Amino acid sequence: MKVIKRRRSIKSCKYCYEHKLKCNKQSPCNNCARLGITNFCVYGFKKDEVDAKPLSSTETFKPKDQVLKTSSTHPKTKPYYPYLSGANAEEVLSNRHQAHKNPTDACMKRNEVTNFNKFDVKCMSVEEVASLIPPSQASTFLVVDVYFHKIHPIIPVLDREEVFRQIEEVYSQIRLQRTICVSSSITVFAILFSVAYSNVAEGQIPDLLLCEKYFSAFQALLNINCFPYRPSLNAVQGLLVTSFVVDPNMVETLGISATLLRHAQQIGVHKLKVPSGSTRNEIVRTLWHFLLYFEGSSSVVAGLPFLSSQQLFNLVNLPKEGDALEPSHAAFANGRFHINNMFRKIMSYKDEGIVPAGSSMLETKREANSLNDKVEGLCKIIEETNHEHAIYFVSTLRIFLLRAHLRFKALVTEKKKAAQVRPEKKQNVRFFNDAVGKVLNSGSSMDGETAELSIILLSYTLRRLVSSSCTKFSWYSKGSTVMQYLFILVKDIYQSPEMAYDFSRPDFEVPIVLSQDILECSIADPVYFKVALVEELLKLLEMKLVPLWSDEDLNIFRLVRCIKERVWELNSFMIETNRHRFQPIYACSLFQHCAANLESMNSFNFEECMKQWELDKITFDSERILNCLSDF
Repeated sequence: MKVIKRRRSIKSCKYCYEHKLKCNKQSPCNNCARLGITNFCVYGFKKDEVDAKPLSSTETFKPKDQVLKTSSTHPKTKPYYPYLSGANAEEVLSNRHQAHKNPTDACMKRNEVTNFNKFDVKCMSVEEVASLIPPSQASTFLVVDVYFHKIHPIIPVLDREEVFRQIEEVYSQIRLQRTICVSSSITVFAILFSVAYSNVAEGQIPDLLLCEKYFSAFQALLNINCFPYRPSLNAVQGLLVTSFVVDPNMVETLGISATLLRHAQQIGVHKLKVPSGSTRNEIVRTLWHFLLYFEGSSSVVAGLPFLSSQQLFNLVNLPKEGDALEPSHAAFANGRFHINNMFRKIMSYKDEGIVPAGSSMLETKREANSLNDKVEGLCKIIEETNHEHAIYFVSTLRIFLLRAHLRFKALVTEKKKAAQVRPEKKQNVRFFNDAVGKVLNSGSSMDGETAELSIILLSYTLRRLVSSSCTKFSWYSKGSTVMQYLFILVKDIYQSPEMAYDFSRPDFEVPIVLSQDILECSIADPVYFKVALVEELLKLLEMKLVPLWSDEDLNIFRLVRCIKERVWELNSFMIETNRHRFQPIYACSLFQHCAANLESMNSFNFEECMKQWELDKITFDSERILNCLSDF
């Protein structure tokens, strides 16, 4: 029988062809870049060459000292930061690049929460745990009041009456000199730890001593309760609260979020029979949807599709704002649940490598418009029922909604990237030849819609930071890491420094309601509003949030700030000659509140703080910067 020979040329690279992997046909391809074997990413070979000479062990494997900690055996998933990622972004964003800290970090005044290590847990017996319970039941009730004042508005998954019942049970056992109830004690120590942690973040407690003791006791109780082998409702609630308080950005919660969701399913949280209309019923619904939100957001950060299905979201109705003790808390939670559900579709498209088109795109746009209406309806409820925290909650929801729209836009444009457009301005040759110039010139230019949405997102971030609630919720506010959106705006200023963004124009469309104070700034000066926004937001971030950030976020922030300084240097003449145009902007209410915030935070000298950064002395690693930001 005649053998049919292959006539078609091999399109894949040599390594992918040999290992039967899907090759994206780039140089190097995605697999070879991920595995660190770019020398095997060879094209144009013949099939006979592959069959004739298999790779030797010396060619296939690297010496041990050349292999990174995350080797090809266990490749890391790429985080999904569409505006702050590159071919090797996960390496820049991972901890292995933080080993050599900048020496100026030692001079910075940083909050103690940055030193909290959830893996540094002291082993404790039940007796040692019991000794940490406050001696007075009344003092514990006071801590619970603080919890429902500082933590519960953000994560309303505990029922106050049930918490009081569990505290009564714990103290009853102590009075009878019996072993404390482990299940109820889990809730008690979750509250004690969360309040202590929030107090440290707020600056009320100078060290982590109490936090570490309470957290060790909490972990000891989980072990005694056989977690994760035996499901427990108190363990699910306690771990959800403590994990979210420590990591509100959900960067390291991928595993625990999935475990808690599965435990909740096993317990039957979605099937619990609670009298309709009771506050307990709304708490159970909120708990279920917060677990879905926790798992979904953890997946988004990790660059993975959701583990949970749409069916699980539809299985339980969202809590009713009208039936909740605090309608604004329920509205704030429901807004995040709706937005997170939109991310489910975005991450599904990303995972499948497809972009909706035709009727599918129209349906997605209809869903996006429906989401906009739902979120704005919830914002209205918050504004009507919670005057104290309305600005903080509403700004946060609109920031999250804008992030969803920007993520979807990034997904769509990723498939049809425009040709690289270099800015017309080329006076400073040295600037364009250095590492920062390469970053700013790489990729396509920022389109107007992306820049506009980023400006509004950053404006709401500024609005959130100047609100009186920001300090009270410091543990949650620290999650405002907006470096990728700052980079978008800085690059837009670099490419089109005199571009005007007038949000009052008749044809202006935006997926959210624009607050009056933001609109006022745009009207004051559509060109220089964005410049003032970057300057003031950076100052406020440095004063309020940078001390709370991890080394990882700190380094990325420093990188973006350095790029901003170089762009300002390039446009120094234009900015300085038009400084008079900044006065109407600074007279706007939003910037007036910003100035008042900066003025009130005079516990340490701002100029000294700036000196500690020594940003002009930072040396640039061109390859690392390009890896981090090349996709812009």
